[in-house]
Amino acid sequence: MNKTVNIDGKRYIIESCECCPFYDWGDEGYHDHCQYPVNPSTLKGHTAWGMDCIAKDCPLRDAKEGEE
Repeated sequence: MNKTVNIDGKRYIIESCECCPFYDWGDEGYHDHCQYPVNPSTLKGHTAWGMDCIAKDCPLRDAKEGEE
């Protein structure tokens, strides 16, 4: 299921973590991770989830039918 988030009046439909505006690819040995402010995953850290997947504990709202 896709997720959705509104940022500065613009709605984003999230199909995978990699296309989310809160996703950080990491660099210099720092692994990829979510930067959503209240995401429990931010504290635990994640490794790559895959190109078509959303983390199970993603705090974003589920997209309703028709938003996708």
